[in-house]
Amino acid sequence: MLRFPPLEPAPAAGPDAAGAGAGVPWTDVWSPELYDDPTAGPDADGAALGQRLAATLLATQGLYIFDHRAKQTLFVSAGVERLLGYPAACFTMAFHYGLIHPDDLPIVTEATVLTNLYAIEHRRECLADLVMAVDYRLRHAAGHWVRVLRQNFVLKRDPSGAVVVIGGLFTDITAHKHTHDVRFQVNRPDFADFVRRHRPATAVLSAREQEVLALMLDGHTSRRIAAQLGISPATVDTHRRNLRRKTQSTRLHHLLQHLDPA
Repeated sequence: MLRFPPLEPAPAAGPDAAGAGAGVPWTDVWSPELYDDPTAGPDADGAALGQRLAATLLATQGLYIFDHRAKQTLFVSAGVERLLGYPAACFTMAFHYGLIHPDDLPIVTEATVLTNLYAIEHRRECLADLVMAVDYRLRHAAGHWVRVLRQNFVLKRDPSGAVVVIGGLFTDITAHKHTHDVRFQVNRPDFADFVRRHRPATAVLSAREQEVLALMLDGHTSRRIAAQLGISPATVDTHRRNLRRKTQSTRLHHLLQHLDPA
């Protein structure tokens, strides 16, 4: 069963926090036992790689490099400071997540956790082309909101296949998107099925409830579910209420509504 760790507030910004990765749920997904050498220090090439990549970016882009094994930010480009107005030394992962608009934070967090869990499940495969994209709002130092498209990609893995270093590319899309819906995508056709397999399973569901849930996850309305199952819309609504009570969450249905097909 998939469980999401509780969110914690971002620490106070400052140079001393530059390597912090604690307090962000997805950083805990890559646990030490997944690595051949879990005590290895920060990747020695990460900062240099970040500098080379940053030299190719547009003025509307910024880049960070993060070490999952060491739980440490290795590099933050000047473009991140240009986009958000905070010194690059402040930009830890916890600080980053503390800047996300509160309406966007749950979807961004869960999408990121799921992407990392997917990478763990597929770590014996080639992940060189795996890209997760999500757009959301970040609070600028001046107080306004900047909508960014974040693309994460794998840069280095250890011999076991566990991801060591990732890149995170921010692109300012404020001028291009004016709605507030969060959209995310992973460029693998089986990702949506992976998300469904990891739905919260906190209670035993009846056969009919399982049928209703499956159709809910496909985005069907109560009226369409009723027609397909040969029951009344009122009965479907009763099943929906029971599902919410049993699972104590409509999170998965909500999450899938934000997932774009690969």
